[in-house]
Amino acid sequence: MLSPDITEPLTALLRSGPTPTPDPTSLERSMSALLTLSETVSPHDTAEPFLLLDVDWVITLPAIGLPPRPGIGPFCQLFIDHGVAIKLWSGAGAEHAKKEAHRVGIDKHVTAYLSKPDYPISQTAAISALGSAPILQVDDDATEAVADWPFLHLSPDPQTPGHYDAQLSTIMPNHQGDPMKPVPNDCPKCGLGAFVTDTLIGHECTFCGNHWPYLKSPTLPTPREAPTNA
Repeated sequence: MLSPDITEPLTALLRSGPTPTPDPTSLERSMSALLTLSETVSPHDTAEPFLLLDVDWVITLPAIGLPPRPGIGPFCQLFIDHGVAIKLWSGAGAEHAKKEAHRVGIDKHVTAYLSKPDYPISQTAAISALGSAPILQVDDDATEAVADWPFLHLSPDPQTPGHYDAQLSTIMPNHQGDPMKPVPNDCPKCGLGAFVTDTLIGHECTFCGNHWPYLKSPTLPTPREAPTNA
């Protein structure tokens, strides 16, 4: 487990705006400690050092619409300035990671996009996907920490405006078996299904704000006319 002296400045940078608020000296100490730790843990690893980032709720905020995390640009630049590459992986797949990196504006920093191995993630599967261990893994889900890799748990901040926790009380799934409103699959935008509800005009994902029309209702047979008496 990393000490607070390493994690706190990095977490503060991720949660800051475009102008970094943490003391630059503390950030330098964090980077120096991470690079030293990497050499200690993997002294014979000659692969290029890299930072491993999860996508949803790490490079984006856990809020409606998944807005970019304000501090993610300076955070990535800090590692690049120290000769550390950036890799993204996502449980939603490599293409999702690439799309979100472009939307957030950090794609110029990223050297690789990958799909996360099946959960729970074993070190063998992770190394097979990545090639080597990162100097730091960042994720919003602590259960996805791989082995004893240096790990930064970016827990969602409930104070974030529009934070998803604040939306849970308004999420009222309305799929009550109405044949005119077929239950949709996962949201085509964010990939989540738990937040899909019905409205008067179509489906809505209350997590990312996406809307899409109902599926076309099946054509019902025309009722046969009742016979008339001769």
